Amino acid sequence: MLLLHPLMQLVATVLVLVVLQQGIQRFRFQHLKQKAAFQWKRHIYLGTWVMAIWSAGFVGGLMVVRNYWYATFITGAHGKVGVAMLPFMLVGLVSGWVMHFWKRPRKLLPWVHGVNNLVLVVLALFQLYSGWQVLRAFVWGSE
Repeated sequence: MLLLHPLMQLVATVLVLVVLQQGIQRFRFQHLKQKAAFQWKRHIYLGTWVMAIWSAGFVGGLMVVRNYWYATFITGAHGKVGVAMLPFMLVGLVSGWVMHFWKRPRKLLPWVHGVNNLVLVVLALFQLYSGWQVLRAFVWGSE
């Protein structure tokens, strides 16, 4: 049970790197006027899955900490950054769906979506690092 949360989040973090690469392709085509293929439906599909897995992983992480260590935020920065990711996840998901379901030329929303989700990727990479520290300290007992 203690490894389900890290495995879910690892899968989502690997998937988000694929989604990020696709977003970079879109940025290159749209703003740098370079030739680049953008797989719109795949970007939407995988991006939605990433947000869903991250959300489920957040809830799972809270449950694991509460059930095994009878406390909340015992993991320090790892837990706090997880909470900080929630509004970014909501903005990323909603802005992506708005652009997907109501297609029209936009200037601001794609930038908000891209910058927001780039921040999310950075936070997720921090979570990967801090989660490894949590595993070492609290699960395996080898700090």
